[in-house]
Amino acid sequence: MTPRSALLVALWFSFASTGARMQEPPVLVSPDVRPDRTVVFRYWAPRAAVVQLSGDFISGPPVTMTKDGRGVWSVSQGPLEPNIYTYGFIVDGIS
Repeated sequence: MTPRSALLVALWFSFASTGARMQEPPVLVSPDVRPDRTVVFRYWAPRAAVVQLSGDFISGPPVTMTKDGRGVWSVSQGPLEPNIYTYGFIVDGIS
């Protein structure tokens, strides 16, 4: 093994042992339609500063979501009438 490859292997093991791995996304239910016809929307973006929900059921500007400790953003809407709705997420200003 060359000195350079030994250094690369040592750096890789050092990096891997620090826990600096990619965070695994949690399993999310979204949209989550509740019995009272409210709907919870969730989005995983642990590094985002702002996440908003837009949709044809929202009568104003996009709704800002709340972030939990796992990096999951959520917001509840409704109650909504049964229908087919379109919606999207805006993450740090990008749809």
